[in-house]
Amino acid sequence: MRQAGRKAREKLDFEKTLDKMAKLGQERIGFHQVKNGQDGASVRYLRLNISLSLSLSRWEDYGTQGAPSVWEKVQNVSELRVGDACILKGSVSDKKEATGFLHMTIKAIDGAKVTCSGEFFVYAEPGEDGKKGDKGDKGETGERGLDGPLFYPAGVWNAGKVYARNADSVPYVLWPDADNGSFYMLVAQSSRGQQPNTSAGAAAWRKVNYLQEVFAKALVAQFGQIGGVIFAGDYAISRKGTINGAASTDFKRFNANNPNGGSGFVPNLCLDFRTGTAYLNKAVLRGQLNGVTGTFETLTGVNRGGAWMGSITFAPAGIGLIINGMTNFVDLMRLRNDVVQERFKVVGGDTREAFIMAGGMYVQNAFGACKQTAIYIDGDGTTMHEHYEGLSGYRFTDIPMQHKTASNGREVYEISLLNNAAFCDKIPVDLVVINTTTPRYYQLKIPLVYSGKKVTVINTNLNGAAITILCNGRDVRLSAGKQCIFTFVHQNWSNGAPIAHETPHVAQTPGAGWYPSAIGGY
Repeated sequence: MRQAGRKAREKLDFEKTLDKMAKLGQERIGFHQVKNGQDGASVRYLRLNISLSLSLSRWEDYGTQGAPSVWEKVQNVSELRVGDACILKGSVSDKKEATGFLHMTIKAIDGAKVTCSGEFFVYAEPGEDGKKGDKGDKGETGERGLDGPLFYPAGVWNAGKVYARNADSVPYVLWPDADNGSFYMLVAQSSRGQQPNTSAGAAAWRKVNYLQEVFAKALVAQFGQIGGVIFAGDYAISRKGTINGAASTDFKRFNANNPNGGSGFVPNLCLDFRTGTAYLNKAVLRGQLNGVTGTFETLTGVNRGGAWMGSITFAPAGIGLIINGMTNFVDLMRLRNDVVQERFKVVGGDTREAFIMAGGMYVQNAFGACKQTAIYIDGDGTTMHEHYEGLSGYRFTDIPMQHKTASNGREVYEISLLNNAAFCDKIPVDLVVINTTTPRYYQLKIPLVYSGKKVTVINTNLNGAAITILCNGRDVRLSAGKQCIFTFVHQNWSNGAPIAHETPHVAQTPGAGWYPSAIGGY
């Protein structure tokens, strides 16, 4: 395209363009006088790898006659020739991004680098918007587009969980950055540990708008309420509960990591739909209960009429098992293997022997005991210590000895054989040890309903005085080193037996109902 005729036509068209632009006004278009190009040169567009947006003053510097400029990363360098007139298109940043054309002459070509000499620069600012045209006819309804991805609730945001989206589904999560929390939609392909509402999480999560939030709450229902039931993630909880033991309705303080304790809101009822665990403040069952394992503090048995039949209680601090009521191991419970009880328990940092308390127990085979519950009387013979762990145990309870004057003027001290201990009521005593240097009169005391009770009494002070146990108004004298077994029989099965009673009275027989065995010892 180096013919003189074609160059002349291009020159003529360009001059006509300049004349037209001049008529639009000098304030809307800037340009420099253009010199006629030399015959034989062609006009080429100089295409760069980048889009140029420069100020008007910068463009005019490039367009000054003879101003040198070097352009790199030229895309169409193979089309260019030294001496060609070239045009570079760009935008004027300080003129409402007006489009401009820089006219230059190519001076040298080195690879993708082109050296040019400026000729002139011309630009045109955008004109005012024209009037809105008439509305066109409504087009035909297009085909239904593809379904978008389904939004699904992913619960409360978890730092250790991996969240991912695909063409079919996008997760959204709850982040408690407000009273009711906010919902965030995953915008990245996947995310882990990028917390919503932070600069690190901005690239992965976007807070949903109002309509999306309404949609999300309808599905997640975080702290949503239906009647008296509150929904919180995987849990359904009651509206009422406690905080630190005090009644409360502040269910928003519910802690899913500790649903049944801690300092947060503990509901009266809590259902974990993920694990199937139920936390109940109180349960009343009228039908069958099937279970594998469980725990309780007190289990009370009642008959169909609601009458109390017995109870099993695990005493506080692991002190022992308390069975109230008759326990019969004949047919109601069969044990085919040995029953081994833990011998020692640690209570309050101290080690003690373990206990079993039973209202009644039948033993059909051998029965043996290494120790007996005991009462130890020392000093002047008026102080009684109950050793409920046996005499080798160091725990005991001091019990005041009651005393009364009998009809014969004797001062009689009562040895109670059924007393309360620190961990349980009504502990029976099987052994009485008396170690005193003062002669005393004693009466054994047991409620009348315990007819058949036996107890062994020993005078262990070999250098002390003799003691006297009153039995049916008669003196049973135990000198130093002597012992005797006493049996209480309440029923009057023989003629002439005195009326049994629990305490000595002036008008009654002291020690009535007690019968001694043969006295043994030294």
